[in-house]
Amino acid sequence: MQDRDLFKGKREDNDEWTIGILTQDTGGSYFIITQMFDEEVTWCGDCGMPCFEYHKVDPATVGRCAGLTDKNGKLIFEGDVLQFNDMVEVVEEEYEFVEGFDFINTATVCWRKGRFELVDFSNDNSRVLGEMDVVGHDEFIFTFSLSEVVGNIHDKK
Repeated sequence: MQDRDLFKGKREDNDEWTIGILTQDTGGSYFIITQMFDEEVTWCGDCGMPCFEYHKVDPATVGRCAGLTDKNGKLIFEGDVLQFNDMVEVVEEEYEFVEGFDFINTATVCWRKGRFELVDFSNDNSRVLGEMDVVGHDEFIFTFSLSEVVGNIHDKK
């Protein structure tokens, strides 16, 4: 199993985040399986089958893994809020030169147009906005590894 096959959601019983494989029962409820075959498996004494650990999750909080990690090695999921240093070029009309400056920006990870993107920037004067549409998408994706996950849109503020 690869990281991009993982999902994250908030458990309905205790409002904590859980990560694993997403599944849905016939009643329409969503569950995340957190114990798989490559881990230490608990075997059911009644049927002899592996007993998986799973948790019912709020479907509104479910997000897929981007298959990428932030600068601290933490997996990045849809709905996560990333914080990053943003280099912006500003044209000073009076002096007619381009000057770079740093500032801290935040944005939310979302799945859109068949790829992961950032939305809801705290400062919309972001160089990342332009890079999301760059052919190859390489510069934009590089932003994820330089960022830090600082929250999620479903966390209470």
